[in-house]
Amino acid sequence: MSPTPGRAAPVRKRCGTPDQSIRVRRLSEPIREDMWVREAMGTALMGIGKRNKTLNKAAIRAAKAIGPLDIDYGPDNSCEPIDLLKHLTSDYLKKKLGT
Repeated sequence: MSPTPGRAAPVRKRCGTPDQSIRVRRLSEPIREDMWVREAMGTALMGIGKRNKTLNKAAIRAAKAIGPLDIDYGPDNSCEPIDLLKHLTSDYLKKKLGT
């Protein structure tokens, strides 16, 4: 895709830079926030860990520190806790990242 005449091409950041790993380490601290914040942080960690090998390793370390996220979706729902480690170490993801 070529840039529009008179405009610079968009700048893309490389994934897996050291500053991103620092952000993942910060997510590994215990999550004592509201239930929906915990869920959002957990799903963000899963998304980060699915980007590349470097971020996957950092996200796995964070997931081990956090453990399963128990989210209460109400009395009518029997969902299991979100198991971050299970998602980050799935066979599909290992194949995708070549680990």
